[in-house]
Amino acid sequence: MFSFDEAAHHVRDLFPNNVRLRPRSEAPVGVALSGGIDSSSIGIAMRYLQPHMENHGISYSAESARLSEEHWVDLVAKDGAIQIHKLRPCSSDWLSTSAPS
Repeated sequence: MFSFDEAAHHVRDLFPNNVRLRPRSEAPVGVALSGGIDSSSIGIAMRYLQPHMENHGISYSAESARLSEEHWVDLVAKDGAIQIHKLRPCSSDWLSTSAPS
């Protein structure tokens, strides 16, 4: 069993290494950015590890301001120099989409 400090140290060692291993591409890479701690950590780590890499983020913005995490997405995109691409479908978009045959 790890103590809290040992576990935190272990995560600090493993997390950046795991993020560094994933974006192997000759094309720009991106992160699905929700504004939550998981995707925000990955987006910021990508910038920290590869400061000159072109970094994109894709985010869904809810119609309701009460449900939207857009504020957090914008903060992470700014701090991580992430080119953010926002999707803003509204309920009528979902209803008008026909099901595949």
